[in-house]
Amino acid sequence: MDAPVVFICRNNGWAISTPVVDQFRSDGIVVKGPAYGIQSIRVDGNDALAIYSAVSKAREIAVNEQRPILIEVKNAIGEAEKAVKPQLKYLFTDVYEDLPTNLIEQERLLRETVQRHPQDFPTDVPL
Repeated sequence: MDAPVVFICRNNGWAISTPVVDQFRSDGIVVKGPAYGIQSIRVDGNDALAIYSAVSKAREIAVNEQRPILIEVKNAIGEAEKAVKPQLKYLFTDVYEDLPTNLIEQERLLRETVQRHPQDFPTDVPL
């Protein structure tokens, strides 16, 4: 994994509509980097200067040492993220006038899966 790349993960405490405490049992994403041999930095996502400093340092490490680095940007959930989720049907119909065959099949499979396993899907996203 010796590649000069900077990974940036924005952590607002949610994984789509599920709190991260229900997704994993660690203190954020930053602790996962060392398991892959990747140096990691956590930064306050509400502090623009801290972000600039972290990205500058990460870039310097990636370029000079030719290795990856992970930045976890922690911030509070924004107002836009609190908005009502779009209905499932709009995930398929808002882009194409005529859905391609593969998307028709994906939508059918998704609806069947939601009906078979409703406990695994958020209740605040209407079908």
